Amino acid sequence: MEEGAQAYPIAQAVLARFCDRKVILVRHYKDVFSRPGQDFLVQKESPKLILARRRDHFLYEGAPMCDRYGHPRFYYATMMMNCLYNCAYCYLQTLYPSANVVAFVNPEDYFPAIEAQLPAYVSISYDTDVLALEHLFGYVKLWADFAHSHPDLTLEVRTKSANFNAIAQVSPVKNMILSWTVSPQHVIDAYEAGAPSLAARISSIKAAIEKGWPVRLCMDPVLPIPGWEVHMEEMLDQLATVIDPAHLYDISVGSFRMSEAQYKKLRRLRPEFPLLSFEAMEKDIAMAQDIIKGRFYNGH
Repeated sequence: MEEGAQAYPIAQAVLARFCDRKVILVRHYKDVFSRPGQDFLVQKESPKLILARRRDHFLYEGAPMCDRYGHPRFYYATMMMNCLYNCAYCYLQTLYPSANVVAFVNPEDYFPAIEAQLPAYVSISYDTDVLALEHLFGYVKLWADFAHSHPDLTLEVRTKSANFNAIAQVSPVKNMILSWTVSPQHVIDAYEAGAPSLAARISSIKAAIEKGWPVRLCMDPVLPIPGWEVHMEEMLDQLATVIDPAHLYDISVGSFRMSEAQYKKLRRLRPEFPLLSFEAMEKDIAMAQDIIKGRFYNGH
């Protein structure tokens, strides 16, 4: 933990929860997180939590390869660095030198930076899964209050979690979208280590819709693995038994994508995963969209 971070309410709550754990104070989180010679995959087996203060760069402009959903002013706010899960295709392992999780304890310092950019679309779960750890940090509840008082802001919370229960008592906010990444169970088993099952995610999605939250389904990435069409059809059939597409905010479909440098690094890190020897093609995404329309929307 950074020196001075322990004074913040979020840090105090986390420390109280883990009162039996050893706390090591550091001058700056980068002294630990960014040091050379770390092994991401080894650390991923037992990641440590680093509590820190965000001092600058509260807001980043969204990458060109990311879907802006029609919003000209798209940003993301990094509340945490790294993720609870260990997805084989995740770009974070090519971005950070460490698999340890950094959590920033001063979310209120982000708000003025966002207010200066309004109107805007902002993702607060871009480099992590904040809903998965809501019981520790309470980020989603804090941002829901902020979004409620700023109608010219659209917030997105991207998640693979089955943790809607953690915010079940929070009143839904119409300009705050809960975006669930859903994958076929075959993909979850093979490539999304530690992530909840498709059935568990669907259960949380259903609960969020029933509470009145705007919910987006993200079928992203569509991995170019053999038989992906069959796996997607099975997933859509499972979704259709529980979710009425008419009650969704929208559906997003995307391919496996990253920069060439990230791709090369990922190949070195994960040579055992066959998906990295394929290339996602635009025709696959077009086919996926057709399958979704025919399998999920027709008759609903």
